[in-house]
Amino acid sequence: MRPVLNSNQKTVNTTSSMAAKGLNLKDLPQFLTPDYCLSNTNFFLLADGGLAKRKGFTELFNVAGTDGIVMLEKYTDDLYLIGYKQTVAAYRISTDTVTDIKTDFVYSGMFSGQKYGDYALIASPSDPIGRISMTLDYDGQTGNFTAGQIVTGTTSGATAVILSDADAGVTGTLTLGTITGTFINNEPITDPITGVAVVDGTLDFTYTAIAGAPMARVIKVAGNRLYAGLADGSVHYSNVDTGTNPPFTDFTAGTDAADPGTVAYRNAGAVNSIEPLGNLILVFGDTGKWAFHTDTIDSAGTLVKVDVTDMFRNDAGGGRGAKATKAGLVYVNSEGIWILVAVGQENIPFSEQEYISTLLLGTTYFDDFDYNQADIIYIPKKQTILITGAKDSAKNNIIITYNTGFKSIGKFTGMNVNRFMDDNGQLYGTATNSNTVYKLFDGYSDNGADIWCDYYQELKTAGLEQASMMVGQFCQGFLSPSTNITMAFDIYTIKGNFVKDKLRLSWTPADSSLISDGYGVSSWGTSSIGSDVETAGMLESFAGFRGRISNYQRIRVRFTEHSKLPMALNWFSIQTVPKAMIRRRNLTQL
Repeated sequence: MRPVLNSNQKTVNTTSSMAAKGLNLKDLPQFLTPDYCLSNTNFFLLADGGLAKRKGFTELFNVAGTDGIVMLEKYTDDLYLIGYKQTVAAYRISTDTVTDIKTDFVYSGMFSGQKYGDYALIASPSDPIGRISMTLDYDGQTGNFTAGQIVTGTTSGATAVILSDADAGVTGTLTLGTITGTFINNEPITDPITGVAVVDGTLDFTYTAIAGAPMARVIKVAGNRLYAGLADGSVHYSNVDTGTNPPFTDFTAGTDAADPGTVAYRNAGAVNSIEPLGNLILVFGDTGKWAFHTDTIDSAGTLVKVDVTDMFRNDAGGGRGAKATKAGLVYVNSEGIWILVAVGQENIPFSEQEYISTLLLGTTYFDDFDYNQADIIYIPKKQTILITGAKDSAKNNIIITYNTGFKSIGKFTGMNVNRFMDDNGQLYGTATNSNTVYKLFDGYSDNGADIWCDYYQELKTAGLEQASMMVGQFCQGFLSPSTNITMAFDIYTIKGNFVKDKLRLSWTPADSSLISDGYGVSSWGTSSIGSDVETAGMLESFAGFRGRISNYQRIRVRFTEHSKLPMALNWFSIQTVPKAMIRRRNLTQL
């Protein structure tokens, strides 16, 4: 028999605009405020406190193999570079083709790449750093080409800047940059001064091992030098780029201001990441982190350089993929995800300005978190940092999200990513279990599969020693016409026993008509005041019910949905009636 509501009983409303502070797995859930939740899966946090279902991903291209692509770098507007197993290859967007560049790297499955001007630098731990360039062979030369000039194909109309010319008399090879169009085999080519020849073949990729370069685990261009991190805990940096081609050709340490050099802090272990922070070079290793910078001084009329170590720490170190963002420098280790704003004094550990952003996940969350293939990217529009890693898995299987504005934590599942890449605001990712590159946050399916969303929160409706009765529910959001959300309530009885799905409700749009424009309401393709959710094709839905649950101590609400449709949750509310104090007589007097 359904309970009858006494007219003298006072109804209490408990309303939440979803958990603005995201996940909190550290504290006892019965004491949490509506700012926190127990699960927040596959949602972006909105500026007004709502949740928007993340978009999905679509396949851009795939190459044979299941090892996973571990390097994804933009080379030109039409070319992406990938690294997997023992191969570095190029994907051409305009023709949807993949071309192998080098297939015999000694070390399998570890690459670091950097674009610099018209070149790309590649590192792998057992090979010297190499350089990729675009080259065009010629023959029938009757006039020498000049570096810096523009070469033009007289038939195709293709043009390119001549970076360098390996002239062997009648034949030779041009290294080219800023290429437009497609040069044709056997067409005449000229430059504006004296260069005249005939194309011999087609534009090709050339991989050149840099003589004397170290075998590096990771490389990073900072300013006008190339920095290389090694397994022995040292960082080697190149000569200064003076504008001559190619750059970064010398790694032999010297004392002059433009010379290469080597800095080391071996107690930090193998170098995993290098990231500039102001004028400092910050280095993360297996067992610590350190920073240095290079000063230039005048010594008897000669400019010489001095390497200065600014900080060194022995701690949990940092994994690969450290990233400077507008919120600070983000890195991950066995203790969690950190944001560092400023490096402290050399030998004073507590002088650093940094904080652990994942404190609310608890001290044990990262015990089984593998960050060896971690990668980090920042989405300014959503003020959100994405960190991919492996949770109780051999391969990356989770993305932790951190909203820098609300300082809130969530997670993405189903989007298993090895590496991120940002191409002018469009994000791409490489798959962990196949040699596939995906276009991220594109469409509303995970390459054809449903996106599974879950939100779970405990609600404090009365004192923990007092029983309650729920008598009504309300919720509001933006739903697609076919969206079906399950709103379920779990309770703890007055004896403290957990009961799952005590009440389950289905939330669908009340009608399929679109709302008219107006202040504070949403029409097709627009959103209400203060919101940043894309509502195109969605309906604003306000739903309620008079479902009742009697005599519970604690209550939790869960929203679940899986489909290939967009949706957003703005707020929900429950009506409760406080009841008598819970009678318990199970303590024994001594």
